[in-house]
Amino acid sequence: MHFQPTSALAVSGIALYFCLYLVDMACNNTNKMTIKGFTLLEMMVVLLIVAILAAMAIPTFLPITARKQVNHALEIPEVYKRLIKSYYQMNRKFPDSNETVGMPESHLLISNTVRSVTLENGAMHIELGNRVIRELDGKIVSVQPLVVIGSPESPMDWACGYAAAPEGMEKAGENRTDIDRRYAPAACR
Repeated sequence: MHFQPTSALAVSGIALYFCLYLVDMACNNTNKMTIKGFTLLEMMVVLLIVAILAAMAIPTFLPITARKQVNHALEIPEVYKRLIKSYYQMNRKFPDSNETVGMPESHLLISNTVRSVTLENGAMHIELGNRVIRELDGKIVSVQPLVVIGSPESPMDWACGYAAAPEGMEKAGENRTDIDRRYAPAACR
């Protein structure tokens, strides 16, 4: 369910109008009795309206939170990109494991959002976990090196997730990304 700003504004307007109507009724009562507050029913209606508005807004924050957590997870491999690039320039092939380039074992590369980072044929596979939202727990985002076809001396770049290689370049290693596309940051789509 996507949040539609216009529908939320309409519902907010109706809710505000209804609340003002209730206040007007309470203040302009034609009976001789004086009303000194809201009835339980009026308060329940107002709470129901607030709950509906909150329920409409909550789903919009889930993809935003997920993207922030994936972006945080993508910070860990930044340090090791230089090692992989150096290894490729010296050997003209990509490293096949964490140990090959001197990276810590995969289960030791952890953070609040990362459970492990595994290097396979130049591609780093980041397993999300620890303090991520349920929809990301155990999912993988791959970061793959991009090389110019037929020119190993050309600059190397990186692609994450579902991002396609630019024309004239190819990705190295396997892409094992399995997160929902809507949770991937813009650079990884």
